[in-house]
Amino acid sequence: MPRKGKKKHRVQQEEDTSTSAPSTSEQQSPSQQQQKQPQQSSQQQQKQPQQSSQQQCLPQPVQQQASQPQAWGPRPQQPFPQHQASQPPAWGGSLMHAQQPFPQHQASQPQVWVPRPQPFPRSSSPQVPQQQWAQQPQQLVQQVQRQPVQQVPQQPVQQVPQTPQQGAWRSQQPVQQVPQTPQQGAWRSQQPVQQVPQTSQQGAWRSQQLVQQVPQQYVPQAPQQPVQQVPQQHILQAPQQVARRQEQPVQQVPQQAPTSRPSTSSQQVSGAQQQFERGDASVTRKATSPSSTSSGQLSKVSVPKYKFKSEKDLNIPRRKDPKKAGTVGQRIRVWTNMFEIVFHKNFVDEAVHYDVKVVAIDKLPRGKEGSEPKKRDIKNKTLLREIFERCRSLHFPERYPAYDGMANAFAARDLPFGDSFFSEVEIFDKDRDENRSYEVAINKAGKIDLSWLKYIKPGLDEAIINQTSIQVLDVILRHAPASRLISVGKSLFPPVENKRLEALGKGLDLHVGGFTSAIIGWKPYLNVDVIHKAFATNQTILKLLCQLCGLREESELDEKTVMYYERDICKFLNGLKVNYALPGQPSTKRTFRVNGLGPNSINHKFDVKGKMCSTQEYFASLKNYRINWPTLPCLWVGKRDGKTYLPLELCQVVPGQPINRKLEEEQCTKMIRFAATGTEIRKEKIMTAFNGINVNRSPVTQCEFPVRVNPTMKEVEARILPPPTLQYDSRMQPMKPIRGTWRATKFSTPARLDDATWTIVNICPQPVDNKLPDFVKELTDQASKFGMVIGKPKLPYLKIRGQPREIEQLFTREKDMKLIIVILPNHTDSVYGKVKQISELRVGVLTQCIKVKNIIRPNLSTIQNILLKINSKLNGINHTFAPMGMPECLRNTHYMLIGADVSHPSPDAKNIPSVAAVAASHDETTFKYNVTIRLQQAKQEEIADLKEIMLKHIVFYVKEMRKIPKKIIFYRDGVSEGQIAMVLDKEIRCIKEACREYARVKPEFKPELTFVIVQKRHHIRLFPTRKEDSDDKNYNVKAGTIVDTEITHPNHIDFYLVSHASIQGTARPTKYRCICNESNFSEDQLEELTYHLCHMYARCTRSVSYPAPTYYAHLAAYRGRMWIQGDSYTDSDFQDKNKCKLEPKLICPMSFI
Repeated sequence: MPRKGKKKHRVQQEEDTSTSAPSTSEQQSPSQQQQKQPQQSSQQQQKQPQQSSQQQCLPQPVQQQASQPQAWGPRPQQPFPQHQASQPPAWGGSLMHAQQPFPQHQASQPQVWVPRPQPFPRSSSPQVPQQQWAQQPQQLVQQVQRQPVQQVPQQPVQQVPQTPQQGAWRSQQPVQQVPQTPQQGAWRSQQPVQQVPQTSQQGAWRSQQLVQQVPQQYVPQAPQQPVQQVPQQHILQAPQQVARRQEQPVQQVPQQAPTSRPSTSSQQVSGAQQQFERGDASVTRKATSPSSTSSGQLSKVSVPKYKFKSEKDLNIPRRKDPKKAGTVGQRIRVWTNMFEIVFHKNFVDEAVHYDVKVVAIDKLPRGKEGSEPKKRDIKNKTLLREIFERCRSLHFPERYPAYDGMANAFAARDLPFGDSFFSEVEIFDKDRDENRSYEVAINKAGKIDLSWLKYIKPGLDEAIINQTSIQVLDVILRHAPASRLISVGKSLFPPVENKRLEALGKGLDLHVGGFTSAIIGWKPYLNVDVIHKAFATNQTILKLLCQLCGLREESELDEKTVMYYERDICKFLNGLKVNYALPGQPSTKRTFRVNGLGPNSINHKFDVKGKMCSTQEYFASLKNYRINWPTLPCLWVGKRDGKTYLPLELCQVVPGQPINRKLEEEQCTKMIRFAATGTEIRKEKIMTAFNGINVNRSPVTQCEFPVRVNPTMKEVEARILPPPTLQYDSRMQPMKPIRGTWRATKFSTPARLDDATWTIVNICPQPVDNKLPDFVKELTDQASKFGMVIGKPKLPYLKIRGQPREIEQLFTREKDMKLIIVILPNHTDSVYGKVKQISELRVGVLTQCIKVKNIIRPNLSTIQNILLKINSKLNGINHTFAPMGMPECLRNTHYMLIGADVSHPSPDAKNIPSVAAVAASHDETTFKYNVTIRLQQAKQEEIADLKEIMLKHIVFYVKEMRKIPKKIIFYRDGVSEGQIAMVLDKEIRCIKEACREYARVKPEFKPELTFVIVQKRHHIRLFPTRKEDSDDKNYNVKAGTIVDTEITHPNHIDFYLVSHASIQGTARPTKYRCICNESNFSEDQLEELTYHLCHMYARCTRSVSYPAPTYYAHLAAYRGRMWIQGDSYTDSDFQDKNKCKLEPKLICPMSFI
């Protein structure tokens, strides 16, 4: 027999020492490889060592040589070349006052994981078993031999039967191994010698070769052409191979582990009864998991109502050139808080989807031990993750599926049970100081395609792009961080202890955390941002009541004070979780959810062993505790149909509770002051959040789904668009904004207020009669500079107390006034709402509200802004585009600009509807707009009556312009990525139906529709790489900075635009996405139009963060909210369209300004 072993050993050493130059075997032609394969296979089978079954099951140690580790992936970009690297502060610490930029991060040493099933801790959260980097794989079944694509079919390899081990089947191990050289941040898989050495690629893991292993033919993979392959084995996993249709049948190794009854399909679990695995015994019981879903659909995940198989079904217009976008403007480079996701070569093409159902088993009361235990669903995500991890560590500890904390789990291959699994686990309840039982049912639901994520690029076929795969990737990256951090939506917060930043007042603290979300651009990215949120302060209920009542000491609390603030107290306590315990008795600790306040300890009486006993007497006699505040009301806790009352002094707020309701104005001001930081501190916070979340050291991303996130921010190309040319008075020179601002001169069309056609009404208790003459003089003087004529007001000035009846009587008496200036208190939204409700809906008189502080100390800029609003309300025109500054797509045509938005009530609001508003232009200057407001079901994002609204705007446009629009450009605000299908299916269809209906009157009416989605609620931020590309003290990007490549959609027309000059903090770009483009606008034309419209906002002389039509829709939706203030609606009210219409009695179209 020829001696080839030493030659192979030399080849292996050459591969370990040099990976830059390909070996001669790599350069062989396919025919040569095909001829060599059978010979190699036979030789390797003859040289395979014979070992006992016991030796085959034991893992062999791997010797590694100390060498300089090689950096993983592409060379990281230096985010801040002008700064030296510094150590970031601990995540969650005080970052508000930090002045250092975030450090340069280099590849860190990999964390070592040891696959040992650890006993689950009873009093703390589960710890993930660690696994060693170079540990040998453990297989459940024999490896499947796949047929290579465009290669000679491989011969099946016969392996020696393996001895079963607990929880896994271990693969055979060779006697001799080549020492491996570790590489920093990379997994090394052991491959047979007879493979073709791989050429090193940037961003990929390098594999090592193993001597005297079963031969296996190497199949090169084209990175741009995804190929359906058998999921490759990872060195840290014990995979269960899944047979494909094109594969040869493989004989399974007999297993002695518990088995379950096979299902009729590999994709579904059928039958009313399933056979679940329970420990070592098989039991048959009814399935507690919901019926299996179809492949590619998630259960109980935020999947949109309008489901679609792929983005191709949406028929969204594509870029003309996939790799190019806009060209206008000065080109610069910016950093983004996007981190590139790089997939390991062994990342699977399909994820196995499992439905997870967890129910709690409540203990039976005494005397009912023989009856069926009561079961209830679990909604606490933290508890669900703890239960799932406990189940995983017990039954399949060598696998690390990703769990979303609700009802979905994803694995790289089939988990080591059949299609269904059932188990009971016990978790230690720290609140009750005892173990509690839970039932876990896991059903296989299907498979989800992930292959396209590895090959995403501009111009990729949209038929394979789907939102479900992105959600699965997000779950994979969030599994480990969400298991050890406080999860609030997509935000993660560190434990509350010693992480308080600032007190917001009235029982709330400000906490800092991180936001993560997987986003598909030209490559997959992880978006990481810092986020601030209000949490309930961890304190006693007595201290909380002192803060809500404005008291300093607990001794000042009394029943009268508490009842005076009862409404505010109940609003705060409703739904809050509290811990109850007797002093010095930790075994009495219990956790309850508060419903409100109840009777005090003296008045509340209940039956105790046949005798009526008060709460005070009960605690004194049976609990040996004397209540110190018996006159204060008790806390009403537990079920709402029950009567469980606890003394206030024995309860404390549970830490780590986020508050989702609307904050008060003072609390919002404090939060903005601490959260608004410059770009340098913002970048440092983002990197601190990235390190705290630490997705790269998760066993899910290291073992189950090998993937890594580049620890450096993505640097992309940006452009600075030129600002528009604005025109005020036609007799004056046009002007260009500088740094997003300009100085107003005489209005293009000034309004006029003659003598005694306007008056002033004071609703504020504070007297301001002596300040009014100075204010009126300053107002009229500034108006003359703008070209307005404002005469003397009607005297005397009026003053009322602010009751709704008095306001309506006054407005009715003064309804002939063109304008009424109303002086309001500084902090009273309710009075403002009543004024607008009465003046615009009931009476029909135009009002301008001014806070009293602006009357007492008038500011020049404030008075100018008031005049901007008054001129717009009186049907004047402040400014327009210069004749040559009109956007290119609006020249020589008739157009209608539309903005739409839906305002939703706060999470704690009840019986309050959502308000939809649509603003449409009706002049050639793009300045004048009219609005339509409708009420609809709460939380409904779709505009319910859009067809009728569009017909109304078209009729109004034709009436004012005496022309029909040729183009309709629609900016839609408030739509998320998951609602795009709804917009395409419903709203765009309603717009076209309205146009077709009006075409019955005017057949020539066939407008071209352009529909752009405006998204403000995202976490993308842009940071300049050079100080020269910034012009403010916070080092923000300049106004007009736009990014439309790399981090945007690979095919669609979308871009991020910073159209405003940030006043404080870090500027937030607005995202725009065109989903309908019948006018066939280019990227440059859409970007120019959008940026120019940001300069047409009537209320200020600076560019705003999104286009004026969208801003007006937002203002109109807020005005609709004021119109229904104090009203309550039921579901039956929305069946009557007349009740949903809010029609003001005003003639002024822009009264909402």
